Amino acid sequence: MRQEDGGNSPADLLEGVDDFDFDVGVVFVHGIGSQAQGATLLSWAEPLLEVLSHVGPRYDFSPRVVTADDLVGDAPEITLEISRPGSRPTTWLLSEARWAEAFHPSRASDVLLWAARFSWRAARRGLAALFHQLWFSTTKRLFPQILRQVPIWRGGCAGALSTLAEWVPLLVYGWVSLVVMLVPYLVMFCVLFFFAPVMLCVAVAGVIALIVAQRLPVLGKRVSPFVADLVTSVGDAQAYRDREIQAAAMRQVLLTRVTDATRRARNVVVVAHSQGAAIACRTFLAGDARWPECLVTVGAATSLLNEEKSVGRWQSLGCPPWINIWSSRDLVPAGPIGDSTKAARSRWMETLWHYTAGGFIMRSPDGRLELAWKLGSGPDCWSGSESLVQQARNARGRRTNLFWGDETAEAVETPEPFDDWLRWEEAEDIAEAVLFRATGERVEPEDVPIPRDFDEPGPEEWPVANRWSIFWDHTAYSTNLTQVQYPLIYRLLCLSEATAGERDDSGDPAAAYLPPQDGQVEATHVGRVRVLAMSRVIAAVSAVAVVDWLIGSDAERWLSEVGSWTVGGSRTGSWVSHRLGQGLWSMAVLAMVGLAAFAAFSGLLRFAWQGWHRRESLRLCATPDGPTLRLGIIGCLLAALYTLGLVSSVLYWGRGLFLPSPEWSDPRFLLVLTYVAWVTLWPVFGMCATAVPARPGPSR
Repeated sequence: MRQEDGGNSPADLLEGVDDFDFDVGVVFVHGIGSQAQGATLLSWAEPLLEVLSHVGPRYDFSPRVVTADDLVGDAPEITLEISRPGSRPTTWLLSEARWAEAFHPSRASDVLLWAARFSWRAARRGLAALFHQLWFSTTKRLFPQILRQVPIWRGGCAGALSTLAEWVPLLVYGWVSLVVMLVPYLVMFCVLFFFAPVMLCVAVAGVIALIVAQRLPVLGKRVSPFVADLVTSVGDAQAYRDREIQAAAMRQVLLTRVTDATRRARNVVVVAHSQGAAIACRTFLAGDARWPECLVTVGAATSLLNEEKSVGRWQSLGCPPWINIWSSRDLVPAGPIGDSTKAARSRWMETLWHYTAGGFIMRSPDGRLELAWKLGSGPDCWSGSESLVQQARNARGRRTNLFWGDETAEAVETPEPFDDWLRWEEAEDIAEAVLFRATGERVEPEDVPIPRDFDEPGPEEWPVANRWSIFWDHTAYSTNLTQVQYPLIYRLLCLSEATAGERDDSGDPAAAYLPPQDGQVEATHVGRVRVLAMSRVIAAVSAVAVVDWLIGSDAERWLSEVGSWTVGGSRTGSWVSHRLGQGLWSMAVLAMVGLAAFAAFSGLLRFAWQGWHRRESLRLCATPDGPTLRLGIIGCLLAALYTLGLVSSVLYWGRGLFLPSPEWSDPRFLLVLTYVAWVTLWPVFGMCATAVPARPGPSR
């Protein structure tokens, strides 16, 4: 298997390479549901090869498909070869572990009753994850941004006057900015805690209704196909949780494929999604198989479907390589992996909010002295050169602005280390004064975030942004070229023995092929995903505008008549229409029209976005130092649709507000302003971390 790096020569690293057919073997494990043969393998292999083919010419290597064997059979395989001038080709074996037909599903009534009970647990975890996300966004992003806008008092007459000049516009217009920033959070809070439980109750009631309906003589035949599809979708989870023999059959499929890959490849990587991740974790943590060179869990349902303490068991095995990929909008993993709610919450903070903790670094011109500060309270916020840190801890900062000359920073000594919360501007004043005292030169702070200390153990966490949707994020990991496929390719190249003999000056084995992920590229990817999220907001507001226009016109009446005529040919439809009455029937028709309008406009925006996003992802993977934004034809189409929807919806809802005598007292003014501000600014400045998130490993 893989040899140790330290002290080995390239010849030693390549010794015995002929004992295996492949350098790396990757086993993809599917999630819940009855996937077709080869579907999981192709859904991961095709984007992976697409990225390899696109970045290869830039970094002087070329991938090719050697074999694609039995893609619709029992053991589909794909063999890739990556060639580089002057090097032995690297070979990869890609296969899948498909356990969807390794067991007999339970009866429909058993599966549906289990789903009704289990949905409460799943919903509770999902709501907790959404609440944590909302709480972190508010406390770690929103409030610090608001506090940083409050002017700090400056000494001297000119400083006092400038401080007062900053307070005036803040008092006049600050309340507008505050409303603009707070209203969306209030809306999300209401949706989260009022509509989500209602939706859950409706879903559970619907499941129970299906159980009853399938037993009725006439109605049973009509609902049976839908019940069968539902059982197929959730029956795997029920079998895994409640049927130990069937769970063992699922694990055996994984063991068989991993054993075969271990026999043929020098290094084995397991990429497991959703329930497949829960199966893989249970298998490897229990010691049923040797831990692979790297376990990659994607949208993992480990804490949802497994009972054991995964992190504690993983630590007892020596913390083998484990990468956990998840999206903050994916409710199945509900965030990072931890053995307790407190541990998971701490790792969430460590991962998502790693860079938003903030801070700066100041260095002397010769590079010998350094003083760093990170946002927080107490003397421990300071780090760097010992003499400078001691001065900074025992100081308060202030800035004096005289009538002549430039502003000067001062560090006023305190008898004891300053323990209270230190503002960013004051910390900069202290650091500037301390370094000026030590070097005699003015030094500007470097905008470099300060890493946090990780308090809770666990696997290496990769939080990603897929589609920014609680419905689609769970199924979109394989199509995330920037944050999933590219880093996965980089890890696979690190494991390739042919690459290990060609380390660059940094000692990184994969750097002979391609560089690690660039932070700016990842931040640009997150911004594009936010554009998709805001396009849904535009589509929703536009759809509500359509419904509002129908209510205020005669169109509502003839739409109701058309709906009544459509269902009038059916005895059941006529009965439903008669019982609903004209008012309720009109509401139902308007709701359907609104949903249709939303689906049409959001689908059109999503179609344009997908083409633009894929093209830009491939371009920036190959040329990370190129322009971060290029529209092209498809991007211009997206921008035109985005702008058209925004302008038309603003003109409709803001009619009368933009006349020569605008009605400033109208509450619609703040709502329209909030809508415009968020849809235009949030993709760029969003209320979440935009830089590369922290990826803590098992350091503790």
